[in-house]
Amino acid sequence: MSRKNLLMIHCHDLGKHLPVYGQHSVVAPNLEQFSSEGITFNNCFCTAPGCSPSRASIFTGCYPHQVGVLGLTSLQLGGRFNAYDRHLARVMADAGFMTALIGIMHEAEPVPETPPKLGYEYFNGKFGMCGSDVSAEATSFIENYRDERPFFLSVGFREPHHPWHNGECRDKGVDIPGWVMKKNYANKDIPPERIETDFALIQGAVRELDKSVGEILRSLKKSGLDRDTVVVFTTDHGIAMPRAKCTLYDPGIEVSLMIRDPDSKAGTKINSMVSNIDIYPTLLELFGLKLPGDIPGRSLCRCLEGNDRGREAIFAEKNWHSNYDPIRCVRTGKYKFIANFENNMSGGLVETEHPLPDTYIRFRKNFELYDLENDPYEREDLADNPDFAEAVKDMKKQLVTFMKGSDDPLLKGPIPGYFYLDTMRKLDLSGD
Repeated sequence: MSRKNLLMIHCHDLGKHLPVYGQHSVVAPNLEQFSSEGITFNNCFCTAPGCSPSRASIFTGCYPHQVGVLGLTSLQLGGRFNAYDRHLARVMADAGFMTALIGIMHEAEPVPETPPKLGYEYFNGKFGMCGSDVSAEATSFIENYRDERPFFLSVGFREPHHPWHNGECRDKGVDIPGWVMKKNYANKDIPPERIETDFALIQGAVRELDKSVGEILRSLKKSGLDRDTVVVFTTDHGIAMPRAKCTLYDPGIEVSLMIRDPDSKAGTKINSMVSNIDIYPTLLELFGLKLPGDIPGRSLCRCLEGNDRGREAIFAEKNWHSNYDPIRCVRTGKYKFIANFENNMSGGLVETEHPLPDTYIRFRKNFELYDLENDPYEREDLADNPDFAEAVKDMKKQLVTFMKGSDDPLLKGPIPGYFYLDTMRKLDLSGD
């Protein structure tokens, strides 16, 4: 086995907005090269369409509600990470790795004492660091690494999180994905040039991200460490556009996942459906570390060997983001089933100037069902169609089984925000 070190590169709000996933107007040559050298998962989905909850799954192999992250950990709403002992950094540190964090950490409370609690020996970063600063710190770490211990280096990028500060990129034109909504609240057309400008700005941010990733990968090769380092590239959830980030439609939960393993075949494409909850157990198995027996994540090592078809279904959730929006979904190869636990959703879904039409954010129905084979953009809700009654029944059963099996807090009623809980703690309820 030639695996020694682990380099994990993760970014915000990218989804699958890359040329390796068919978005050909995006300029990302370094990630294209990386894909050709490693293993690319074409159907990976996150457990939550929000930053902190999804990252909590990546680094623990658990669903967000199982580790206390019910919303953003940077706000007093619904995020209090409580699984420090099983965070990937802690597990790697306990196994003898030198552990380092550079750039973004968003799965736990963003205060100075958090990285050491997670297991990081060295850390340098904050949310606002630009890509070039992050890559400069990461390349310096790699090129000056002299410790005899193997390392686990986590590198987190802000890009392409909204707002986009890197300018437009139109080098290869601007392709608009077919799922993008073209109408506003009043059901009036949004000017095409306005949508195009936003995507040109996203492409500019992705280009900046790609440059930074390229710098890190080149430093790894220059140092001769590429031959014994497993490199992972992934993101937390979909891009910040309507019907993407903060929703459970596919553009909100589909994510990039590429792994370059010295012991695996280069240029491999895996079409099996997997979840980002599976990254954690995969890495532990690759490095010969013990897998916690109670995590729902499954190792992808059998997929890497071509001996596993992946998951029959994936599950995703949302509880809090900038407001309370409890929703759950189950996705199979054929159907997407969404359960809405609040019917009046008045906004705050994504940081974008293109709001969703009223039909998608206000007075929602209890359930939604989409035939993904015939309706990949999830436009026609079939939940009330009698021809799909059996499909609805089956998907409900799968979702209930998941919620019960994972001890979903929604089963006990609406989930209070942490600000509410904090206020209750500070009240003198005893009357003394």
